[in-house]
Amino acid sequence: MIGRLALVVAATAALAGCHAGTINLAATARTVPADDGFDLTVVRMVESTLLPRGKPRAVLFYVQGSEDRSVTDAAGRLAGFCAMNVPVVAVERRGVHPDGAVDEAAALRFATRERRIDDTLEAMDSMLGTEPPGTPLLMMGASEGADVASAVAARCETERLRAVILLGGGGGWTQEQEFRHFIQTRGSFLGLGSEAELDAKIAE
Repeated sequence: MIGRLALVVAATAALAGCHAGTINLAATARTVPADDGFDLTVVRMVESTLLPRGKPRAVLFYVQGSEDRSVTDAAGRLAGFCAMNVPVVAVERRGVHPDGAVDEAAALRFATRERRIDDTLEAMDSMLGTEPPGTPLLMMGASEGADVASAVAARCETERLRAVILLGGGGGWTQEQEFRHFIQTRGSFLGLGSEAELDAKIAE
């Protein structure tokens, strides 16, 4: 199933030959069956003024962090890629819908590292079949998505993957290790004032 989304993004783009201003994005969403039968929602964003257009320069696969928000919320940060004729493709976290609605029970149940890796690989495989042959693939992961993206890149078998961009990831640490480090070095983090409080939250 394919649906259309309407996005208008005000982006401050410092691109060669571009002036800062409004970049109009058009987005389509389609469902892709996961290995367990769950219908994944894959979103593809392009700059609408480039439609119709020729072959993309590349495609960016974006992997969001741990937030239970639609990937379309990141459109403002990703609009510069679209303006350079690099469409952005992303898979919604399970339980999250492009309209912003969240099924919290499903989002929590499926929020595991392995599930996110498998879903991303499934969505990427599907995407590669719909883009023009030979189109280079870039991948970018933010926060928890950086961990997922690096694992996906290690397992990905396509020769089309040319670069992986990791933003604000833990460099191989788990989120627990990151939080513990921040508490040790800063004295508190996200309202947690001690490692004992962190341990209690983890147990909870």
